[in-house]
Amino acid sequence: MKSLLTNLDGNIIGRHPSETRPEDYAAENIPLLKSAAAIRAKCLDCCAHSTKEVRLCPAKRCPLWAHRLGPLPRHLKATLRRQSTAKGADDAEPYASQ
Repeated sequence: MKSLLTNLDGNIIGRHPSETRPEDYAAENIPLLKSAAAIRAKCLDCCAHSTKEVRLCPAKRCPLWAHRLGPLPRHLKATLRRQSTAKGADDAEPYASQ
């Protein structure tokens, strides 16, 4: 089995997710999470595993900030969709369509 970390020109880098299988993650004890759960886990990690601190997080410039408590509310999704459409598909923010 190939490691999730590969050596490229003397540097250790992570493999691309499309080149990995669920067994690779299990072998290295890395949990596979859905996007919302992964965002929540990262926010908890950043806030010393305190749910209160995640809720009170002041890092509003963090790309995960709006997603820290779960899915975006409908009115925010609609706003992002309108902004994405107005900018054009090429100029849209990478997370605007989610």
